[in-house]
Amino acid sequence: MEINSALLRSVNQKLQSICKNKEWKELRSLDLKIRQILTVINEQPRAAQRLKHDLIALKESHSQAIALCDEEKQRIGRVLASLHNQREGASEYSQVERASA
Repeated sequence: MEINSALLRSVNQKLQSICKNKEWKELRSLDLKIRQILTVINEQPRAAQRLKHDLIALKESHSQAIALCDEEKQRIGRVLASLHNQREGASEYSQVERASA
């Protein structure tokens, strides 16, 4: 895989678009691609130095993606907790109705 500025900018733009649209499944596959890119670039210090600005921009976008994922995980946790509480409440009502029947 040849790592160049155009590739890094393209991946960065795709990452930003995925995050904006909350396409979490797409983010997973792009994250794997980023991992591959970083593995290759770590073996090419000259290329890494030459592409430093693009790598920094990608790192910043990736950090934002991680923060968005954490926020989404917390939101889903709250939704699941709410659903669990509602189910427990419905179960309690059901038990009261059976006991009074």
